[in-house]
Amino acid sequence: MKKLIFFTVLVSVVTLASFWGGKKACMLMWPGSVNPSQSWYSAVGLNAEQAESLKKLDASFRKDADKLCMTICGERMSLLNLMKDKNADPEAVYGKIEKIGNLQIILEKQIAGHILEVKKNLTPEQSRAYLDRIHKELRQAILKNGYGEVLNQ
Repeated sequence: MKKLIFFTVLVSVVTLASFWGGKKACMLMWPGSVNPSQSWYSAVGLNAEQAESLKKLDASFRKDADKLCMTICGERMSLLNLMKDKNADPEAVYGKIEKIGNLQIILEKQIAGHILEVKKNLTPEQSRAYLDRIHKELRQAILKNGYGEVLNQ
């Protein structure tokens, strides 16, 4: 029972953070793409034509990923609503969690697919710089939120 209460609180916090921060909170796992600037593209070493191409690719990706992020947040809200019932069926709760997990897997695959698509249009040096930039920003987000121990695993 304590695990269920802890999980409920955890899901509540994540859901509220997602709704308060909107798509930006949901997309924290994709640093740099929330609102990439020209300096972000320049730091990777892209020329003007490559930067413009990547902006279009990023915009298309974000549109689809944002929809999926908001679907995940909606499912989390649905899960919370389900758990509000004093007699909530654990199997229904776990089924909803499975659905959320499957959506999260789809999102992670979309992110990986986007990165691989971007890499096709970059030189090996730019590709390395692109991945290094994402790695650096993800690392900073992890450290900023106090989860540095995750980096040691």
